[in-house]
This record gives sequence, C-alpha cells and structure tokens, in this order.
Amino acid sequence: MLRLRLARCVIVAVTCWSWGSGSAQVPASAGAPPKVLLMVHQQMLPGKAGEREKFELETCRKFDEFGIPVYWIETEAVTGSPGALFLDPASSFEEMDRAGQVLGEAFGAHPELAQLQQEIEQRLANSKTVFAVRRDDLGSGVNRIDWSKARYLRINVVSVRPGHEGDFAEADRIRSRVQADATWSVYEMDSGTSVPTFLVIEALGSLTDRDKESKAAGEKESKELEQLVRDSYASVESNMYGLHPEMSHVSNKFAAGDPEFWRRK
Repeated sequence: MLRLRLARCVIVAVTCWSWGSGSAQVPASAGAPPKVLLMVHQQMLPGKAGEREKFELETCRKFDEFGIPVYWIETEAVTGSPGALFLDPASSFEEMDRAGQVLGEAFGAHPELAQLQQEIEQRLANSKTVFAVRRDDLGSGVNRIDWSKARYLRINVVSVRPGHEGDFAEADRIRSRVQADATWSVYEMDSGTSVPTFLVIEALGSLTDRDKESKAAGEKESKELEQLVRDSYASVESNMYGLHPEMSHVSNKFAAGDPEFWRRK
C-alpha cells in the first residue's frame, strides 16, 4: 500500500518535464518559481531526526543511481517548529495526473525505494500535505527570482478572512510599489486549509538578505496598508527554511544555476 510520502513522489513525478527539463512549458529560467507546488511538512519523532536523514540521503542516492526523473527540494526549519518541508514543483495539475505511471514503473522495478519510504515514515510524528498555485497577478519581481541560487526561503503563511481575498491582493500590490527592489512570489493554497490562505515566498541568498528594504512607505500608503491588513488578515505566520542539497533531487538544468551548491558531495 502506498504511504503518504510515496504518494507525494507519485504526484510530482511529472516534474521531469516541467521543471528544468527543456520542454516547451519550462519557465524562462529553470530556477523560476514553479506554477504549482506540492508541499509536504514533516515532523520527526523525538530522537529520530538523524535516522530519518540517513534514509532521505539514501533515497536521493538511489534516485540518482537509477536515473529517475523526479525532482524535489528539501528544506529544514530555521525558525518555528523543527521539521522538514519538501517542495515538489510542477507546471500544471495535468502534469501531476501523469505521475502515477512514471513513478509506478520506478517503484515496480526498484522495490527498495518503497522500503526506504517506509523506513522514513516510521520515524515521523506527523506529516501534512498541501497544494499551492502561483498567482501571476501578485508578487514582486518574480521574473528576477532564481531558486537555484537560494540558500533560504522565507515563507509567510497568510490566512485571509473569507471574502477579503481582494484586500489581500491590494495589500500585496502596495508592498510591491513600496519595496520595488525586493522580490517574492505569491501562491494560493488549493487544498489543505479551511479559510483562504496565501503563501508569500522569498528566496534569499543569505540571512542578511531579509533585512533589505527599498524605501519607506508614505503616510498615505502606510495607513492604507495597515487598514487592509486589519480588515482582511486572520493570521500571519512567518518562518525561515534552509535549503539542503544533499536531501534534494533536482534536475541538471536546475543545478546548473549553482552546481557547487547543488552537486557538492
């Protein structure tokens, strides 16, 4: 029986065509924020983090050895609750629908992969999976974002009061005018939440990047932004995640953005 983590891999197997593989649907940059994200947050059982890491490393090694074109980025929490966050990219939900055959054949040919996934899951306290879709009408400087050069991701999870999605969008546009040099992408949760929820993701080359600001907002913009936040935001949670290349499996095209980082031994 396929367990949650195996299902995670099955759903996103089609990224071999969508994220850095050279198809017509590939973004202008292989490191551009993907159109669709499958995000899996895992928390480990006490004392089991090291064992889980060992099996994750072996999983990546096997995927390399067998040449399986399934790609993901593994990150670890720097702030907030300890845990791992997997980011599995695709360019559409239709591509995800084709994943079963791709991964099914791989796991059928290499049953040790299923055993590795089972070993990982036995060391997890919990796991949560959500889908998110990039909002191309929101964000700032998205065409300048390159995840292949990132070392950290700052992810703001913004829950919005029902009916106030337009206010969130307006607040994002005000920020993009005020912080013209900053870059971030915005994703809307497609599942896994009870209220409208957005992800504001910043790709950072270092922790000092988080301190960069463009200019101070004018008094009118500040008041307008504060009012929109009060009216529309139900909650905001911000956390930093460090990228771990050893437990990630990325395409050669993506890794070419910073091969010393992604292909280091």
